[in-house]
Amino acid sequence: MTKEDLLGALEYYEWRKSSLKESIEAEPEKVMEIISVCAHYNPEYFSPEVIEILVSLFELNPSRMFHILHTLAGSTSEKVKDLMRIYYEHFSQFPKIAIYDFYYVSANHPNLVTSEFVEILLENIDHDPFNCIMIFQQWLI
Repeated sequence: MTKEDLLGALEYYEWRKSSLKESIEAEPEKVMEIISVCAHYNPEYFSPEVIEILVSLFELNPSRMFHILHTLAGSTSEKVKDLMRIYYEHFSQFPKIAIYDFYYVSANHPNLVTSEFVEILLENIDHDPFNCIMIFQQWLI
């Protein structure tokens, strides 16, 4: 599958522009929300080319990007390391947003919780102590 599949989904919602990048740049919140839904229901749409485009626009909606990355990583075994590497690479740019997303990762995709995951969380605990404690509590339940 390719970016054409995602553009087709955007067309259904009348958010399609001439390219995936232009569609996202025109309306980052709304378009990334649709793309996020596609990550749940159509992970096959996310080719390496699509991931590359999304990562190039990470700063437009980091919350959705973290969500998309962990959703895709949780649904496919062959891309987990690459997707989580991207996730971790962007963590330090948006630590509070990433910590918030980490809670959902640990609750919905416990298979993604690794020693690297725990180390990054501990290194960034000062950015959002409350949610870090909530994540640790989630692990205890």
